[in-house]
Parts: sequence; structure tokens; C-alpha cells
Amino acid sequence: MKNTNKNRFRSGIQLYALLPLILFIFSNCAKDTNTAISKGTAPIKVNIVGTEFNTAAGIGLKASNSKNTAAISSNRTSQIPFNKDFDLVTEVSAVDPATELILKANAATTNGAKAVAETKDLSPNVKYKLAVYDQSGNYVTERDYVSGQESNAQALNLDGGNTYTFVAYSINSASAIPAITFADPNNKTLVGSHLAINGSDDFMYFKMNMQVSGNTDNYVGIVLKHQLCQVTTIVDASQTGYNITAVSAMYAPHNSSATINLSDGSASGTGTAGSVNVAFPTAIDALMVTGTPTIINANSTAGTLTVGAITVGPLSATNLVPFTDLVFEPGVKYDVKFSLIPKDIYLVHAGYSAGRINGQIWLRHNLGASGDPDVLASSIAGNYYQFGRKNHVATGTGTATNSNWNTSMAAASAWNSGSEAAPVKTTNDPCPTGYRVPTEAELRTLISNTVSSQSGPWSTSRYASALILTSKRNKSVKLTIPAQGYWNYKGLTNPPFDPDVLLNSGNMAIIWSSNGSGGVTYLRSRTSNPTAHIVETTDNRNKEWGFNVRCIAE
Repeated sequence: MKNTNKNRFRSGIQLYALLPLILFIFSNCAKDTNTAISKGTAPIKVNIVGTEFNTAAGIGLKASNSKNTAAISSNRTSQIPFNKDFDLVTEVSAVDPATELILKANAATTNGAKAVAETKDLSPNVKYKLAVYDQSGNYVTERDYVSGQESNAQALNLDGGNTYTFVAYSINSASAIPAITFADPNNKTLVGSHLAINGSDDFMYFKMNMQVSGNTDNYVGIVLKHQLCQVTTIVDASQTGYNITAVSAMYAPHNSSATINLSDGSASGTGTAGSVNVAFPTAIDALMVTGTPTIINANSTAGTLTVGAITVGPLSATNLVPFTDLVFEPGVKYDVKFSLIPKDIYLVHAGYSAGRINGQIWLRHNLGASGDPDVLASSIAGNYYQFGRKNHVATGTGTATNSNWNTSMAAASAWNSGSEAAPVKTTNDPCPTGYRVPTEAELRTLISNTVSSQSGPWSTSRYASALILTSKRNKSVKLTIPAQGYWNYKGLTNPPFDPDVLLNSGNMAIIWSSNGSGGVTYLRSRTSNPTAHIVETTDNRNKEWGFNVRCIAE
């Protein structure tokens, strides 16, 4: 019995002594197994996810200030004279890139179920190249692909277990793909890899590092990012009523060619430095014209935007320069819109004193008033009208309503048989020939293009207070809207709604809109809320109120 225990003890000691050897053998077997899995042929499958522009946030469009530094702004506006009646307003805005793609690059590289090459923004048949470099940055190989026809390309197989740098690029063309040139053809490296492109080429770039696995497909999800600035130019003459028949515009500086550093996709302008013309349609006869997107090959703090020549109906001008200090950021997409805007001025329109603000022409008086429109007096107090009615129910200086008061509500379309976007004046409209009651949208436009202020005490003094709407473009042009209050109605639920008393005279300015859908809408300013604003109600009974009317030109 004792011998048996001794034998067992000796065996345990021997097994314990052999344990490190056993673990070492298993460990090496496992390493051999893992190495076998990761090595071997690693097929590379290409998946075009889409194309992207850089975001404007933190990049934006910049303007040089007096200290020669760059102040970030994603939007710029310029207003310069076109002629004595019109201004050329130029708006430059950075376009945000798409917030979401159908496939994300990360998902495409890890999810074999998404192996089929897809295109989002990259058009079919566009050529692109994929170049491969090893972990030391040495050139390995390259393949040319055609968007939508990736399966026709020569197979790309690499060594499993190794890490590679994948660089893809395109000029967004179905006919050409630039060749890679090496600083040292005998020592081809990523750092020494370059491309030569034309200044108008839409160069796009992608780069990623990835360890590939042998004996299984490896997916490279490519998102090509635009590396040069792209600008879409729009010319809008709709506010003139005339068609554009000729236009030319250009951006400067612009280089005729560029050298691309393939290690990071950066472009260095080469060749002749000059300007690039916007390609507009050859046959133009429209209120609005859009040019083909323009590639700008430059990185300058003094970018110039010039309208070489433009003809709009009988109007023409040459050599208009809205900006001389633009910074065109590489990889950012911009919209540039030229608009011919009538100058904000006083004028006589259809026989009446009027003011033009942002192209809209407004009577300078509330309907029924006269006298100097900017002198606060009883003479500029206009008549009161119920919604949808042609005849006034009280004068601006009266102390009671008249027999024109209607005890039931008018129809929603009583003043506008069209729509908000395309209003149609009706026979119930009280405005004179050539004018009509404004829509809600037109009142909102008036508010957005003016600065609100109040004049007078804004108390119970009937003729001493007014809302002043001053043009943002020309502070000498303003509309004075007396704080006349409104006539209330009696009745709680159902007609008849008889006239009641005059309320808020001296401390509330109100003018009707023609929008009567589901209630009423009007512009208002009052003591507790002085800035001009739009009020929308859903109570049809409010059509019985007696408000002032300020007419807009048709």
C-alpha cells in the first residue's frame, strides 16, 4: 500500500515537471494554427460607397479683415449697384455635405454581405485607380476600376497577415485616370508618389490602412473625397420680370494645372495662374440660369468673383465685382447666387405714393389715409375693414362703426381666390387698381427685410404712435404703420356678431393679410411685443374684427 502511494507521488511529480513542456508545445501549435489562418492569399474586393465634400464647419468661406487674418464664415453677401434702379446682390454659401450615405465605409470593410460594389454619388462608368503600398510605404501594385464594372477588373490578391495602405483616386471622368509618377522610379514609395492633373479636373481621393487576412475576401470600402473647391453659380433675374439673354462670370485666382501628393491628396497649383470662366448654357432666355459646377484650383485669401457681362431684357452691365477677398477652401462645395434686386426707394406706382422694399411695392399709407405718411397725425389714420369685405366699417378718426358692418364671417378666400404663392385679387378686395391685400408670406418677407422700431408714447394717445419698418438696404426708406388698435365684435359663439368698441388705440398696430384659412393671419406690433410679428389664429370669429389694410402692388 505504501509502495502504491509512493508510485502515485512520483508520477505526480513527473507530470508536474512535464507541464511547462506540454504548455509550450500547445502554445506553439496554436501559433502555427493562427499563422496559417492569417497568411495565404488575401483577395481584395473593392466597394465604392460614394463621394463626399468637406464640411463647412470649421472650414467655411473666409473673408480677409483689416488685420490680414481670416474670419470664418460659411455665408457672405455683397450688394453693389447694377444701375440706378437695380442692385446686384451676391450670396455665397457653403453647402453642407450629405449627412448620411447608403453604406458607411467602415461597414463596407467589415461586412462581407455588402460585397457587391455600389455607387452613391459616383456616376456609372467613372474611372478610378486603387494603389497599394506595404507597411513600410513601398509601392506594391495598382488596379484600374470602372464604377459599376468592378468585377471586370484584374483580380487583386495580397499576402495575408500583412498591413497595407490603400490609396484610391479619380478625376470623376469616364475617359481618363491620371498615371502615378514616382520621384525615384527605382525606389517607388508612397511619399514619392505624385499625379499631374488639369486645373479643371474634379480630383477625388481616399486613403486607408488595413491588415488583410488570407483565404478570405477583404473588403475595401472607398469614399472618394473631393479635394478641390467646386462652385455652382446661379443668376436670378425673376424680380426684374425680364429674361436673362447673356451672362459671363469668372473666378480668380485659378491655376491651369496641379500636382497631387498621393500620400495625403493635397494639391499644389502649377501652370499658368489666372481665372476660370463659369460654363453657362449656350442658349439663354430665362428668368434664372444655372452654370455647370466650376472647379477652382487655388488656395487664396484674395479670391475675386467677377461678372464679366450680363444682359437682362433691356438692362445690361459689364465688369461687376462683388468680391475681392474670398477664400476658396479645397474640398468645399459652394453655391453662388447673383440676384438682380430692385433698389429700395420711394416711388409713385399706379398713381399712388409707395415704397419699394426687397422688390415689393407697398402703399405708404394705410388704406383710406392721406397726408405726410411719416408725420404722426390724425390724417394718416386709415380706415378699418373686416376680413374679406370691400367696404370699410369705420374711418380712422371715427368714434363708431358704420352700416357696412357685417355680422357674419366672410369666406376664407374672400380676398384671395388663388394661393399664398400665386395670389389672385377678388372683387371683394378694397385696394385700388394695381394693388391688393398682401398675403401672409408677403408680410413675412416685409418683416424679414426691415428693422422694426416704435415711434411715440405707445399709450392711449390715439394718433401719436406708430410702428416703423425701415429698409435693411436703405435706411432712408421706411413704412409708417399707425398704432390705431382695432374694432372688436360682440357675440360669443354664433352670429350675429355686432360691433363693439375700439380697443388698443394708441398702443397696437395691426394690418390684415389675405390668408383666411382656418382663422385669420395678421401683422402686429404692441407695447408688450414691439417687434413686428405675424399672428395666426384658428378662430373664424376673428374675421369679424376691424383692422387696417396696407396694400401691396400686384
